[in-house]
Amino acid sequence: MPVNNNHYAPHLYNPAAHAVAPLAHNTQATAHTAQARAPGAMAPGHHTVRIHGQPVTTRPLNSSGFCSAFSDGRSRQIQQRARLAINPAHAERIRTESDALARHAGVDLERISSMDKFTIESTHALLDQRSAAMAAHLPPEQKKSLAAALEHYRAAHAGDFVMMNIAAMGYQDLTHYLTSRNDKFRDPEEIQEFLHQFASDFFLYPSSDDAVDEEEHERNANAVIDQLRTRIPDTLAGPVSSLMQFIDTAPRLSGVPLMRGQSGIGHDGVFEGDRIVSALLNGENLRFNGFCSTSGDYEIAENFATQQQEHSMGEPIYTIDLTTNSIKDECLRRDALRALENNPEGATSLLFMLKTEGAAGVSVTALGQALNDDPAEHMTDVESEILLTSGHYVQPEQLIRMEQGYVIAGTLRNGNEPPVASHPGQVN
Repeated sequence: MPVNNNHYAPHLYNPAAHAVAPLAHNTQATAHTAQARAPGAMAPGHHTVRIHGQPVTTRPLNSSGFCSAFSDGRSRQIQQRARLAINPAHAERIRTESDALARHAGVDLERISSMDKFTIESTHALLDQRSAAMAAHLPPEQKKSLAAALEHYRAAHAGDFVMMNIAAMGYQDLTHYLTSRNDKFRDPEEIQEFLHQFASDFFLYPSSDDAVDEEEHERNANAVIDQLRTRIPDTLAGPVSSLMQFIDTAPRLSGVPLMRGQSGIGHDGVFEGDRIVSALLNGENLRFNGFCSTSGDYEIAENFATQQQEHSMGEPIYTIDLTTNSIKDECLRRDALRALENNPEGATSLLFMLKTEGAAGVSVTALGQALNDDPAEHMTDVESEILLTSGHYVQPEQLIRMEQGYVIAGTLRNGNEPPVASHPGQVN
């Protein structure tokens, strides 16, 4: 089951002009507006959206609603396969071959980790050039709004990137979002508590040293809460719209590998990685309802995957191939589901290796330099970030179970694009 026997063969990533293709003139992104809903509607992430032009119902995979799952034809095939009877002795024999399974998984992991975007220097340079050229030709007002959006998105400890994802999902303000998330937020005191926790988590409260007395310090703290309450409509809505529109017209990426590191612990401290991995193991697709941050560097993505724990992802245990009908892969898939049920924390670290197919993305570093009249290095430049707009989704193909987490290999597609002929994951 080595990676080079399937869709992850290195020849897919040969540098070519087609790897970064210009936007087709008739492409229209519809997913953003489809998610705007009236107050009291379904919870964030539980939407009816259009994916490749077809209506699809998604269900949330985390409390924020930033990630959702949806099924397609292959999902149903895997779910049907899950009902097949397997001889227990056969399953046990497969599990006892742990050394061989680990060796195969190690080969898969090594191949994935070596296929980062920087092995394709010409494609990387082309994406940087396209991102910068697009920004250079913007009207002054749009350029100003886009620069503001990028400044908010890249700010350290500000929490704006969370608010921007809420806006990208179609919510007009924070109250709209929170009341859709949970009816308890119809109580103003609950909203006040959320804002207090948010300000604490992102170090937004001013220092007491900045005030002459306790009364002034309290006024300053209350001012922070008041600003957070209206930050989306007052400050972020316009820049978010500009950033989304800009990325929607970005060059399309196909055959360019991107990485994404993600911790299974949400911003509110709730553990959620097991829900994501469980959905993927059941053949469901993972949809990003807000901005999707990726990198071209494996080690950077791995750091993001493990940033909330002291240890690394450890050694590979086995690979589960979702594209085959083999008894071996089905046994391992069921084994991984049982392991998740017994130990949800086993999915704390999530590392995605993504093949792009018509993805819309921009180089954040190149864009930031192009928008700045006096460009200088930014602290996030080391992330080599490629930013995608909402509506992209991952169709999982392989999952490597690690000692601490999962490496997920799959195809990253732009669901806002028109239907693709003979699409293997066509939504039906």
